[in-house]
Amino acid sequence: FLLLVLPLSLAHNAYRIKVPFKKARTSTGRGFIDFSAGSQWFKENAEPGAIVLTSSGLERHIHHNLPTLDYGDLATIEPSAAQYVFIGPNDPNHPDRLDPMGQRALATARALPDRFELVRADSVQNWYIFRVRNEKKR
Repeated sequence: FLLLVLPLSLAHNAYRIKVPFKKARTSTGRGFIDFSAGSQWFKENAEPGAIVLTSSGLERHIHHNLPTLDYGDLATIEPSAAQYVFIGPNDPNHPDRLDPMGQRALATARALPDRFELVRADSVQNWYIFRVRNEKKR
C-alpha cells in the first residue's frame, strides 16, 4: 500500500509545485469553490443555531457550522424559516460567478429590502449574506 501511495503523493506534490493552487483556481475549466466564504462573518455575528438558507447546503453547513436549508424561491419563504440567506458560487466551472438559481435568489433578495437586509458581501468572490427580516408589517 505504501509503495502505491508514496509515488502518487510525490506526483501530486510535483504537480502543485509546477501549477500553484491559485493559478489552478483561476485557469479556464473547472475551478475551486471556496465553500468557507462568509464563514468568518457567521462565526462573529450569527447567533448559535441560526438557520441559513443557501445552495450547496451540505458544503456550506460544514464550513459555516450552522444548520442550512436550500433556499428555493426566496419570494415565498416564511420569515420564520431562517435567519440568514447565503448566496454564492455553486458551479466549479465558474467558481466566481453565480449560477442561474443564485442570480434569481440575489435578484429576489435585492428586490425585497423589507424582507432581506444585506449584511455582508464580497464582490470579487461574488457572495452575499442577507439577514431575513422577521418584523411584521403594520
